Amino acid sequence: MTAYIIERYEIFHLLFLWGWVFYAFGCVIGIGFLIGLDDHDEYKGQKRYYGIMLIAALFIIGLIGTIFLPSPELVKGWFQ
Repeated sequence: MTAYIIERYEIFHLLFLWGWVFYAFGCVIGIGFLIGLDDHDEYKGQKRYYGIMLIAALFIIGLIGTIFLPSPELVKGWFQ
């Protein structure tokens, strides 16, 4: 059971570390989206809001993954 928990945690931790890759990619998309907004678009405010929220959400995922999650080696030490 302990090995199963550690194995799942390693996968979970790896996914959150990939959060910074998603953040960088999302920033490029989000900033490009914000720059490319048409001045005469009637939904410009709503699109700007979604672009900023995309950048913020991906930043939070990357932040959680790198700061708040302990390393898998540390978790293995807890279970031994």
